[in-house]
This record gives sequence, C-alpha cells and structure tokens, in this order.
Amino acid sequence: MKKKSAGLSVVVIIICILSYFLVTASIPDRPVLIEQPIMFNHKRHQEKDVSCYDCHQFYKKYAVAGIPGTELCYDCHKSDKDLQEKEEKRKLHEFFTNKIEIEWNRINTPLPEDIVFSHKRHVVKDIECAECHGKLEELVDTKRLVQDFTMDGCVECHRQEQASIDCLICHK
Repeated sequence: MKKKSAGLSVVVIIICILSYFLVTASIPDRPVLIEQPIMFNHKRHQEKDVSCYDCHQFYKKYAVAGIPGTELCYDCHKSDKDLQEKEEKRKLHEFFTNKIEIEWNRINTPLPEDIVFSHKRHVVKDIECAECHGKLEELVDTKRLVQDFTMDGCVECHRQEQASIDCLICHK
C-alpha cells in the first residue's frame, strides 16, 4: 500500500512540474514592444488628473478592467482646440467620425485558460494598479514592454499580502 501511495505521489509531482514548464514555455523570454493604433501618453493623462479608472471603467464590477472605446476617448477630447492639428488626435477624430472602434493591442501576456483572475478581487483589497502593471503613469508613448505574469510572481505577492496560495484560488 505504501508503494502505491509513494508511486502516486511521484506521478502527481511529475505532472505538476510538467504543467509548470508548459505554462511558462508560452511566455516570451525577452520583452516585446507593442505598437498601438493611436499613441497613448499615460504620463500626460495622469498629469491632467485622469486616473486609471476613468478609462478602465469595469475594474470594480467585473473580472476585467476594460479597455476604453472610441466614444469614451472622444468624449474627453472633442473640445480640444488642437483636435485637427495633432496627428494622434486627428486619428481619434477619424475613428469617431467613421464609427470605428479603436483596436488596442493587448499589452499583457494573456493568462493560460486554466487561470481565474479578477481585477475586482484585487482592487477591493486596495491593491494599486502599479503593483502588477508597473508605473504606467511614467509612460510617454504606447510602445511598451509586455508585462509577463508568472505563477512565481503571483504566489510571491500572495505570500507578502497574506492571501491564500491554495491552488484552486487561481486555477480552475
């Protein structure tokens, strides 16, 4: 009976190790630069007291924070005096006028399908966006390094915050 139990334990450990390497193998080894359809200056928006939540409006209600749509951006910029003079604002005006949604490119590595993540659960614990996303308020353009989220990074943060590290908290 002890041999069967020990053998089963070894199999479970091997499966866990293989799963870890399969998940981490899909994450790029080096940073990737991301281009956006409209250059977005996080720093300028922060300087004008536009918070993360003004654009990413679903963070308190849903698992995803949301990406701002064309109409939301245009509502803030439609009265800008330089709307037709600056190239990026002109692009926004064209998107809005032609009723085209801006197709923002994802800047974070997509999480594996077996991971359950909720921005809401983190925000209600008063975890600032910068804790995971870095200091976006310092970014001047939209070329940015993709932020990789790893299991090690998440587990380390959960330990520091004294949050559960039970596997079923994050894994389906």
